[in-house]
Amino acid sequence: LNRSVPNSDAQPDLAVTDVSAPTTVGAGDEVAVEVTVTNVGGDIRAASTWKDGAWLSKSPTYSLAATEIGVKQHTGPLAAGASYTVTLTGPARAFEQGGHSIIVRTDLAQQVTEPDETDNATTRGIVLTVPTLTPGGPAVHVQVATGASRLVRIPATAGRTVSITATPATAN
Repeated sequence: LNRSVPNSDAQPDLAVTDVSAPTTVGAGDEVAVEVTVTNVGGDIRAASTWKDGAWLSKSPTYSLAATEIGVKQHTGPLAAGASYTVTLTGPARAFEQGGHSIIVRTDLAQQVTEPDETDNATTRGIVLTVPTLTPGGPAVHVQVATGASRLVRIPATAGRTVSITATPATAN
């Protein structure tokens, strides 16, 4: 009789098994990345602690140039075969529009001893859009939260002066 049963005596092995994120987001807008992590190895019996994170990058490979979307700490045991889902939320900070990658990683500091670290990360594509403010064109409303910044594109012509007026939103 052959059957597959998780081996609770094996080493734990955390794996990013699903990522859900929008395919398009405005630069500076909040982006929510839903991540499912599964323990494809043995039980994590003790109340262990590790972190899950998501970053935005022009490259599909994590580097210090990637900007953080969000990081959350996970604490607790995780049985063999069990999984959990976490939502990592933050602004889509980037300096150019177009194709980018969302890079998702679990066990960031390798606090859980695992036989396979290669399944701890994955990427998803996302397109960042940037509003264009055309001098002399129609007004474009761009909301910016207090203390935040937004990327906008302004096509400028040599010899022309561009003037921008910012007004605070009125309370309703």
